[in-house]
Amino acid sequence: MTTIGASDDYAAMLSELIAHRLLDGPALDDELEASIAPVILAQGWRSGSDPVDERHVGLSIHRPLYFWRLFGLLDEVRPPWIDGHPSGPNVTSLTAVGRGAALEYLRARSTAPRTSLHT
Repeated sequence: MTTIGASDDYAAMLSELIAHRLLDGPALDDELEASIAPVILAQGWRSGSDPVDERHVGLSIHRPLYFWRLFGLLDEVRPPWIDGHPSGPNVTSLTAVGRGAALEYLRARSTAPRTSLHT
């Protein structure tokens, strides 16, 4: 659980933020992306020569979340639609295993040797 699918520094940072946010409690609808985006934007991440924007954050968060789903770390409730409208909010939270994995991931990231000031 020391990587949770993070293949580069950006994905590792996204997984850290996902862990922190979901350890705080369930995220409703787009709350997960909305809470992570300001942190990423403030850090000045770039995609090629362009600064990362909120749209990029919304798209890039899906890759780490794929691995969180794959490992069974997330509990996601998607309510049925009634008359063309959702009957409630989408809810994303950690499973019991997910809580332990998130804590282990954060511990591993915080105690890992650093190769640069940016990781």
